[in-house]
Amino acid sequence: MLASINTWLNRVQIDDPVARRQAVLVQVMLLGLVVAVPLCVLLTLVVRAGSPYLGQMVLGMSLVAVSAGAALVLVRCGRFRAGVLTAAYGLLASLAILSLLTGLLHNPLVMIALLLPLAMAGLLLGRVSRITVGVLTIAVVAVVCALESLPTPLAGYAVNRGGAWGSTVIAFGILVALFGTFYDRFSATLRAALAESLGREQELERLRAGLEEAVAARTAELRASVDQLQASQATIRELGSPVLPVLPGVLVAPLIGAIDTARAADLSAAVLAAVDRVRARSVILDITGVPVVDTHVARALLQVAQAVRLLGAEAVLVGVSAEVAQTLVTLGVDLGAIHVHANLQEAVGALISTTIATAR
Repeated sequence: MLASINTWLNRVQIDDPVARRQAVLVQVMLLGLVVAVPLCVLLTLVVRAGSPYLGQMVLGMSLVAVSAGAALVLVRCGRFRAGVLTAAYGLLASLAILSLLTGLLHNPLVMIALLLPLAMAGLLLGRVSRITVGVLTIAVVAVVCALESLPTPLAGYAVNRGGAWGSTVIAFGILVALFGTFYDRFSATLRAALAESLGREQELERLRAGLEEAVAARTAELRASVDQLQASQATIRELGSPVLPVLPGVLVAPLIGAIDTARAADLSAAVLAAVDRVRARSVILDITGVPVVDTHVARALLQVAQAVRLLGAEAVLVGVSAEVAQTLVTLGVDLGAIHVHANLQEAVGALISTTIATAR
């Protein structure tokens, strides 16, 4: 039975998770009012059966029940704010009627009860609603006190001078129990929400710490990968511009792939270092494996040839295909400073012949 009621209370169409949790307590309070107020009405009809103000008393209490029922419907429909305001305004109107009957100057209990709508709006709604209900409560107190202070009082005229104090105690006890239960449950819900929020914050801290560790580990891995990549690139650059001796005093620099600015600089440095190291007389630049020879590549080859000549050696170019030759002619590149041969075999043969002729 209780499980079914709890399921029914939680089945509300409210998007805000905080309001949805508060809606359960609000519905319990409203149901309590709907049930308790008719009991108070019956008690009043029995105790004050002969009072000329019985109709006004019943009207005030009935207004609480009606507003509580309307507020319950609004909350069930997902209009949490409107429902709480309806309940608060209905309770304030009922207490205003009661204060007109009993007065406030000599009845502080009713003045204390007037704080209940303000407490309801303050706990469940925002600042604007709390200020609005507070202003209306002050207005009710001011008007009733002013009417009660007139020479012919227009408030407090229905004060019970008899000894029927039991009904007052019972009614006050019902209200204390009802609102005390509501505040207790609201406080428990608030503590649970705070505990849940703290747990989530701690979980977020753990996740953040784990994420920072994972990021640090990943950063270290990436840094190691970058270092390896840089080492690999340096090795590739070294292997990409090899300078090999083929004859005494003769070096070969086979070029494969595209030649960019960085590779051209590496080629020049490698060739010059090898020429200076072995005191070479000739350097054969083999461009058979270079797919595209443009102005940039041609300029790089000419710069290498000029640098080699400054070291006392000569540059020989081999591997020029028909397409490359046509491109060089179209570009107007002057390779007059470089000896050109069809292939590496022809260049080596020519150098051997030159060496033999020189020896004779």
